[in-house]
Amino acid sequence: MFKIIIFVLVFWSSVLLYLTPPPVIAASHALLIGIRDYAEAKDLEGPVNDVAALEELLTRTYGFSNENIVTLTDRQATRANILFELSDFSNKTDRGDFIFIYFSGHGTSPWNSSEKKWGDDPFTGGLLPYDYSNTGTLKQCLDRLIIGNRDIRPILTQLDKDRQIFAVFDACYSQYSVRAIASLDNQPPMKISKHEAMRPTKDFADDLMGNAEDEPTKFELSAASAYPYRNTLYISASGKNEKAIDIPLGAINAKVSETVDGKPHGALTNRLLQGLQSGCADTDNNNAVSYGELYAYLKHHVFEEFSHTPQISSPEQDNLMLNAAVFADKRRTPIDKSCRQYQPSSSLKIKLPSRSGSICKKLSSFENIEVVSRNFDIRVGRAENGYVLFLPNGQPILRQPVTDNEQLVKLIARRGLLKDLVNHQYSTSDFNIFADLITPSGVLPEGTDIGFRFRTEADCYLFMVNIDSAGEITVLYPYKTQELGRINAGKELLLNDFGEISGPDFGLEIIKTFAFKKLPATLSKIMGQSFYPNDPVFDEMMQMIRQARQGATAVIHAQTCGLDDLVSN
Repeated sequence: MFKIIIFVLVFWSSVLLYLTPPPVIAASHALLIGIRDYAEAKDLEGPVNDVAALEELLTRTYGFSNENIVTLTDRQATRANILFELSDFSNKTDRGDFIFIYFSGHGTSPWNSSEKKWGDDPFTGGLLPYDYSNTGTLKQCLDRLIIGNRDIRPILTQLDKDRQIFAVFDACYSQYSVRAIASLDNQPPMKISKHEAMRPTKDFADDLMGNAEDEPTKFELSAASAYPYRNTLYISASGKNEKAIDIPLGAINAKVSETVDGKPHGALTNRLLQGLQSGCADTDNNNAVSYGELYAYLKHHVFEEFSHTPQISSPEQDNLMLNAAVFADKRRTPIDKSCRQYQPSSSLKIKLPSRSGSICKKLSSFENIEVVSRNFDIRVGRAENGYVLFLPNGQPILRQPVTDNEQLVKLIARRGLLKDLVNHQYSTSDFNIFADLITPSGVLPEGTDIGFRFRTEADCYLFMVNIDSAGEITVLYPYKTQELGRINAGKELLLNDFGEISGPDFGLEIIKTFAFKKLPATLSKIMGQSFYPNDPVFDEMMQMIRQARQGATAVIHAQTCGLDDLVSN
């Protein structure tokens, strides 16, 4: 749970105003790279399908010319060919043109646990081309990679001067981590590597794009080094030590996962296709998907389904770029608004381990809980001294085993009541609220300082609650009367030194943010309170949320752990 520090420092930073508009985009170009069958590295299933589906999206939905799209798949995607095509953009594009760069395949970083130890080498993050080989010396291996600082940054630095660039890399951090869905049936309670939990603030996105300097040795709430580009926005599938998932055909056939076309895809790419093809990522209903909307959509759904967290890098405080429409607003097909219709949650679906008859009988007395064998919301797994609750993506809800059957039933019952709060959204919203942690991504150990960053597209009143791993709700904002004021559109609200991670419960923390155009009367009554979902205050809060006619929502997922959960590498 979060322990709130009463003296909250609030900083406002104005949106950068430009006296001259950005250059008119004359033409759109794309380089699409997908490597399924590697010469030596582990093969994947999705990348070639990723490239084919994206090419169709670009031409049919966004009007890209076929002659302006270059695809490199499998044997074509050698290191030399990839670097040639990247460099050739300076010859075949003009000032003001739009460039989309996409890669689907293996990636690596110093944070992996491969046979090759990168040590103190200045290597940042890298992509594995088709012809990569892990044989030979460390230098020979590095020379076969496509490395952010060495290979990508010099090219982008030139293009970034007068072109608009959008890059998406659907790659995991390590070639040795198969992008596949692991079995969750016998997953034990998790211990967290100190190397993983205490990693620096900069992520894999910064590494691959050549935005890496000397790494700090501990958590810092300060911003990472200045982003080196003015006109480039980049999204990666995961943090620098996270695996990115490849959705295999076996999982699709077994109905464990669904993809946009029934074919294997990278998890990030599958959601990117869904969000853009149908327009489900258009959360302010203006018939266009902005980069900010797309990233929020990807971050929420990819983490919820597969537990890795997409990252974004963009020019510091450049809200104009985040507000701009994806692919320069050249959409040819209308937005499908049906996918944005919110329906109140049905029953909470629970999967129990075998020989759990007594627990099943107790849960059957709750109208909003259903025991199932597949397509579950929560899986209960056995631990050495009790039970552990997991999300479908394998992330633990509560790290400490539950030793008592009655307590287990109570925790599940709370989750059933919380489902509407967690999933609630406003289908007809005409603005967005964007929320993020001002902290490293990944597992946050006990004692970690917590801060938040918010940006809203309309004048509004902010309401933020934390749902901890035990199901307790705490109103984080407003916490006191002076925080009931209106937040102005287009400005960033920073809550630095807001609090810290504390026990006794660790696991999944869900921070749900609501933005209301009108100040709800109930808000002043419940600010700063903590309560469980069977408390009357919860009913008051839910009534306030449901009655709001003009609202927007954002959600942050965070995994926490106690110091006892940390183990040496």
